[in-house]
Amino acid sequence: NPLAGKFLEAAIRYNMKDTKTSALIWKEETKKFLALANLDNYTETDLKVLRTGIILSAQMLQKKDGNSTEACNLLNKASEWFGNQKEFYSYYDKVMNRCGKQ
Repeated sequence: NPLAGKFLEAAIRYNMKDTKTSALIWKEETKKFLALANLDNYTETDLKVLRTGIILSAQMLQKKDGNSTEACNLLNKASEWFGNQKEFYSYYDKVMNRCGKQ
């Protein structure tokens, strides 16, 4: 699934100082991601790449913006599918404090 790797690419590009491309990817792909109803067509590999990309993108977005608004938008949506997975939950709960959700 093409969307799966986009958040990973954006985080890598931002880390490599390609901020224009990373910002464009986040802008375009976040809209698509937030509109997703399910991940039924995603393979196990797609899901792992998407989860990792969301976590890394959230870290970079928080660093970039100095706040967690954009990062939390991604993480809150991703928590629908990844909230019970250790790797995701560890970051979402312990580092981001569930973005203020109870």
